[in-house]
Amino acid sequence: MNNVDDVLKVVTIGLIVAVFLLNTTRFAKAIELCKECLFILRHTAGIKDEKLSKSFYKRLYLLMWNTCNRICDNAGAIKYAEKLLLIYRESGEKLKEYKLSIKLGGMYFHQSKYKQAKQLTEKTLLISKEIGDRNGEAWCYGKLGIMYSSVGEYKKATQHLEKALAINKEIGDRNEEATSYLNLGIMYKSFGEYDKARELFEKSLVILKEIGDRNNEATCYDNLGTLYDLIGEYEKAKELYEESLAIHKEHEDRNGKAACYANFGCLYLSTREYEKAKELFEKSLVIFKEIRDRNNEATCYGNLGNLYKSVGEYEKATKNLQKALAIKKEVGDRNGQATSYGNLGNVYSFLGENGKAREHLEKALAIDKEIGHRYGEATSYQSLRVMYKSVGEYEKARDHFKKSTCDRQRNWRQKWRSCLLPNPWKRVCITWRI
Repeated sequence: MNNVDDVLKVVTIGLIVAVFLLNTTRFAKAIELCKECLFILRHTAGIKDEKLSKSFYKRLYLLMWNTCNRICDNAGAIKYAEKLLLIYRESGEKLKEYKLSIKLGGMYFHQSKYKQAKQLTEKTLLISKEIGDRNGEAWCYGKLGIMYSSVGEYKKATQHLEKALAINKEIGDRNEEATSYLNLGIMYKSFGEYDKARELFEKSLVILKEIGDRNNEATCYDNLGTLYDLIGEYEKAKELYEESLAIHKEHEDRNGKAACYANFGCLYLSTREYEKAKELFEKSLVIFKEIRDRNNEATCYGNLGNLYKSVGEYEKATKNLQKALAIKKEVGDRNGQATSYGNLGNVYSFLGENGKAREHLEKALAIDKEIGHRYGEATSYQSLRVMYKSVGEYEKARDHFKKSTCDRQRNWRQKWRSCLLPNPWKRVCITWRI
């Protein structure tokens, strides 16, 4: 096929058919056809109109990106979004670059690619200031605050989240003001300032009730529930989870309902009511499988693994934690992989399988260092310290203890508590809102 006009006609028809395949849920065929179209474009000499050529590439990458999003292929979605973003930059399409950067930054974050997420969001922040988008500027500050908090840089996190709050107040955006209070509350909860966290959650809740935002009212109840769970006020936590669950049922929000079951399970795990915890984790797992939420499916396996460890059923614990790890690898969640390696390492250490324990804990540590997760690093060093102490290697134990002493060590037990993500930029055990 040498005639350029014929090639462009074929690619145009291919695009139309690919859209039809996407709309009829034949996702794999849609992507395969787009790849064939890309191959034809790349191997056709004589397309002199660069603008026309780029328009085809844009349409193909956009279609492939949308398809990957539909099937939760996170690696594919990131790959095609990066290619699309490059074309927008080369073409000077600033607004499209800006909007796509916001979405791509979110994808990086959920894949624990904190470095890429931060770099892209900082660029997005500059564009928001350049085009005078105050809402976007506040959103970027909020997202950067969450990123810094996720890797344990709390001073920077506070500065960015407070900037987001200030802008949202200034422009009168009540919904985003509630978001800022909630995100600041989550951060204070992360390092144990529970009174301050409760005050911020309650401010957020007042606004959400005032504007009638029932879904995010449920998010606030979730966070207040986890706070009361952490400080041992289990009855109060239970009341708040019940409030949240009622709203999720009212709105037929299966994702939120599944996440709420998991939080209830964590509560019963705290009170050592293991049968109730198991039942709720399994309910949560069934829903996440049905709605094809692979990341939270992995989280459920992690919760079940930790439960079985608590009751001494180590074979079942190992099996569930291995399932969690396999899915975290599949979806590319590096932070989740580190947590899974750490949890498996702790189980092997408890069983006296010190070779396997060291191998898994060192893998967890390597990932935590790679993604810049300071709290995760401290946790991994602490777990290695415990392992070395148990086998009488006291010098190595002391060395790892020194390395583990950072401001997040006191919250080490929370490494065992998985955190669910019911939808983008939200979590229920710790529910970020953006």
